[in-house]
Amino acid sequence: MSRKKHLYKTDRLLVIMAQMGSFIPAKDAQLGLVDRIFTRIGASTNLSEAKSTFMVEMTETANIINNATEKSLVILDEVAEDKHLRRLSLAWAITEHIANKIKCRTLFANALSRIDRAGRTVANVKNCNVAVREWADEVVSA
Repeated sequence: MSRKKHLYKTDRLLVIMAQMGSFIPAKDAQLGLVDRIFTRIGASTNLSEAKSTFMVEMTETANIINNATEKSLVILDEVAEDKHLRRLSLAWAITEHIANKIKCRTLFANALSRIDRAGRTVANVKNCNVAVREWADEVVSA
């Protein structure tokens, strides 16, 4: 399991633990109640159903968009990740739809340099940047 996927699983687990009143290993945390947790992390080709990686990714994203509510927690990782502008347009549209229509709490990790403009133009979006590096099999801040 990659470190990135492990961190996302940890985020979900902390929300669930806090919601049930359990101790969480944090100095301070303010987490509101959530009705559902949705994730779209990683994708692969589904040969048995003749679906490409992109189709699997879009099907999972569509499920989130159609079922998430304002009280949901959504975690997305590099949706429509590609250097092509059509995929950038998809990532941007998904960001705007979640921010303006669903209005749920969302973590959207994306390496597209142009998508960071959404934080300057979409009212409910805030950009965050975390710089880390790996040293001796440990993740340390950069």
